Amino acid sequence: MPSGQHPELADSRVHLPAPPRHHPPCDPQGAPSRHVGSPVVGGATTASLRAKLHELAAEFHELAASIHDWRAEEHAQAVRDSVGDADFHELWADLRRTAAAVERGSAYEERHAAMYWRSHAEGDGAGAPPAES
Repeated sequence: MPSGQHPELADSRVHLPAPPRHHPPCDPQGAPSRHVGSPVVGGATTASLRAKLHELAAEFHELAASIHDWRAEEHAQAVRDSVGDADFHELWADLRRTAAAVERGSAYEERHAAMYWRSHAEGDGAGAPPAES
């Protein structure tokens, strides 16, 4: 056999059978549901998980806001130290502060969504985790 040829590719007329197709079951009770209040997963559990995910997203937005604040301060320091083009650094400091404000707004929205889902978890009979201070 010549170098670089694979035995399974030697004859292009040979076809492998198609893999079997699996169809979803017709019984909707067997499939897990992503809806709140699902008897399979439990509405309170789903709502609690969503609340935790929104809170985690809020933490990431706060982290991004802190990074933007830090970078804005770097540009402001460059202006104070007269390093580079002052207009350039002022523009970037303003843009970073704006980005930080947007991230904080996103964090606020995520925390609001987390509170919404926690109230659904409490309404379905699951106890809410204790508030962290």
